Amino acid sequence: MRNLLLLFVAGLLLVAAAPASAQIKYGTWEITTKVSMPGMPMEMPAMTHTQCLTEDGMTPQAEQPDHNCETESRVEGDTVHYTVICDSPEGSMRGEGTATYAGDTMSGSMHMVMEGDDGDMEVTQEYSGRYLGPCE
Repeated sequence: MRNLLLLFVAGLLLVAAAPASAQIKYGTWEITTKVSMPGMPMEMPAMTHTQCLTEDGMTPQAEQPDHNCETESRVEGDTVHYTVICDSPEGSMRGEGTATYAGDTMSGSMHMVMEGDDGDMEVTQEYSGRYLGPCE
């Protein structure tokens, strides 16, 4: 159960705020994330959520009140490169990834390593997004 919780958290942690880029639209985005983990006996279903992206928080991330996350990121053209490090009750996590924007769409991936009492787990995420319109 702990591993599924960590997998769920990893699937939702995409990116924290990064510097603005002219290629990134602010507004409501729908993000779909596919998570894979070596040795997992079953394939996890894709997860979809929506989020209002702003200049201060332009890339999607799930709210995790019990996770202390720090993110370093840089924007090159229409691609955000990032590293995220989180401490949570389940253990620490470190991920590196990219998100590339093209008008009304976004795609990217992240590789994350989660350290826990049962050893390290590696998780890979592939995600895509579509712009829905202005934030409400």
